[in-house]
Amino acid sequence: MSVKLPVTCRRGHSVALEESALAAGITITNHTARGTLKLSGGRESAGAIAVSLDFTAAGSLEGRLSVHIAFRGRRMGLCSKTLKFTART
Repeated sequence: MSVKLPVTCRRGHSVALEESALAAGITITNHTARGTLKLSGGRESAGAIAVSLDFTAAGSLEGRLSVHIAFRGRRMGLCSKTLKFTART
């Protein structure tokens, strides 16, 4: 799974997030998948992507993707975004 998402920051800036291999570390139990991927931006930033998926019926799922990135400098501050989605095959 991969994601490309603009993430807004507290001070009005935005960050273009592009991550792939989000499925690593996500376990599926009772039709639900949850996991957190840590983001390493080096010395400037750190954060995490939390993924929650519910397999609701054959060929469909509902999910939520939450991103939180904290920048060390005051210019950017804290950046976060939550995206809810539904997918069908």
